[in-house]
Amino acid sequence: MSSDSPEPVNRDVLDRLLQEVSPTNELAEGGSAFEDQTVVFTGKLPELSRSEATEIIEAEGGRVTSSVSGVTDLL
Repeated sequence: MSSDSPEPVNRDVLDRLLQEVSPTNELAEGGSAFEDQTVVFTGKLPELSRSEATEIIEAEGGRVTSSVSGVTDLL
């Protein structure tokens, strides 16, 4: 699987997640729902590997860390 072409089921999960993290469902021109956000994954990800999820978050301008801290935006 190509890192810039997620499987359809994974793309659907990510699209729904992007809608949830954008309260207005509208992003600034050129912006991203994960831009400047720090994300920590916990537990099992049912549809993606952690590396796939990390690649997607980073491609959308976010950062993925391994532990929760005061700068964590999404868990």
